[in-house]
Amino acid sequence: MLKLYLFKRQESGCGKEKSSLQILALLTLVIFVSPLCIITAAKAEVISDSELAEIKKELNLEKFSDERLREVLDKRVPNSTNCSYGVFIINTIREADKLYWIYTGAFQSAYQEYFNYLLDSQLSYSDNIMDLSIEALVDMLPPTSSAVLTSLKAFVDFGVAYLAITKYAEFKIYQGLWYYLNARADGVDHEEAWEYAKVVIGIDLNAPGIGGEEKYENYFKSKWEIWKEYILSGEISEIREKVREEMRELVLSMLLPKAVIDAEPSEGYPPLEVHFDAGRSKPSVDKEIVSYHWEIYDDGKLIFESNSVEFSYTFSPSKMSGDKIYEVYLTVTDSSGESDYTSETITVRNPISAYFEMFDDEEHTIEYSPGPPNKTVYFDASKSFMVDGTIESYYWNFGDGKTAEGVKVNHTYTKSGYYIVTLTVRGGNYAASYKDSVLVGRSNIPFHVYGWIWGNVTWTEYYPVYVIHGTVKIPKGSTLRIMPGVVVKFESKGRLEIEGNLIADGTPDKKVIFTS
Repeated sequence: MLKLYLFKRQESGCGKEKSSLQILALLTLVIFVSPLCIITAAKAEVISDSELAEIKKELNLEKFSDERLREVLDKRVPNSTNCSYGVFIINTIREADKLYWIYTGAFQSAYQEYFNYLLDSQLSYSDNIMDLSIEALVDMLPPTSSAVLTSLKAFVDFGVAYLAITKYAEFKIYQGLWYYLNARADGVDHEEAWEYAKVVIGIDLNAPGIGGEEKYENYFKSKWEIWKEYILSGEISEIREKVREEMRELVLSMLLPKAVIDAEPSEGYPPLEVHFDAGRSKPSVDKEIVSYHWEIYDDGKLIFESNSVEFSYTFSPSKMSGDKIYEVYLTVTDSSGESDYTSETITVRNPISAYFEMFDDEEHTIEYSPGPPNKTVYFDASKSFMVDGTIESYYWNFGDGKTAEGVKVNHTYTKSGYYIVTLTVRGGNYAASYKDSVLVGRSNIPFHVYGWIWGNVTWTEYYPVYVIHGTVKIPKGSTLRIMPGVVVKFESKGRLEIEGNLIADGTPDKKVIFTS
């Protein structure tokens, strides 16, 4: 949304057309400018020193010199003939403030009464006030009004602004815009909201010097398109800060170099040769990159440095028991003296992988399920693998003090308990481990079931209850066998979809119970 807003400002705030209206000092929280571009040709060339100071302060750019800021802010915005970045940024910031105050109530009745009082009792429509600055106007106002306007100047110090005979028309136009935006936010379409806004404005928009009804209708409509997402989402109170953040990022993108790492490949098995290239890094505006510095770290330890634009490095860890991650840092410095850095991770995959399955039968067709003591569990590590090599050993730790070796083993647990089974496989300098659990005896904790039930699964009395959450599905080719005495409970939205097989082996003495 903000990107669209910036594009719109580029069109409307940096265009060629000069409005027939003067810049007017409106006595609200801001000094509003004409809806169309009112930037003079001179102002489009460069921003003033005071505007530069304003940008520097508003965007927190004090660390940069005025000279360096001007180097980038005086650049032309792409696709614009007379709009510099400085002009674009200063007007974007100000319009964000203006529309914020418009929508949040700058034109409430108190301001209108104050403005009318100013017109009636303090100033005339003569040309004598055309050259008065804000400071001069402050001196002309009553003490209380002067205090109000002086306090508001902290928000609206646009430098010198001028009052013209059309100031009341401008005031009414922006008042109409405020009502228009509120009407659109309430769901009113453009045509009806525009008719309502014209009633609020109450003046002939086609009168000489005003600009024409079509111009303002298009302006109102464009402002709604730009701001509607913020208004409807309730983020209007944050827009001033968001615009400033966006403008700061824009300026920094021109003031600072940008470090870019291209690494190919970024992961793989050892030995892994990676080509690093910083060629897409960019200097700041009008500068050139003068240095590149690379650093590669292994677990916090520096293992390699380079000052080249590009190079290749081979990652060959001597030993691995899991994937290994290396951190690569690039720092670029340009001729302005500014630097930027970025980082990339390179993942060296462990070429060996451990995995095992557990079964209730020697043929390995029935998946393991908890059972009573003296139950034999069958383990199969056939799905472990090694890339470009052969697994040399399979070592099992059954969690009860007993161990074994081999691809396929079995073990009998004689006591109730919860056991962690660990398989460790080795090949060359590489090793990997995998763990799973075995439950022997009876648990006091319910077993919660989610998602799909794959393969051949057996539910036994080890758990006091199996709780079905949401939709649990037995797909085609899978079988769920429920042993005698098992209780299956369905939560409020629990359901069991059966496309495969469900076998409930209840007996007269031990029924399979389905409940909710």
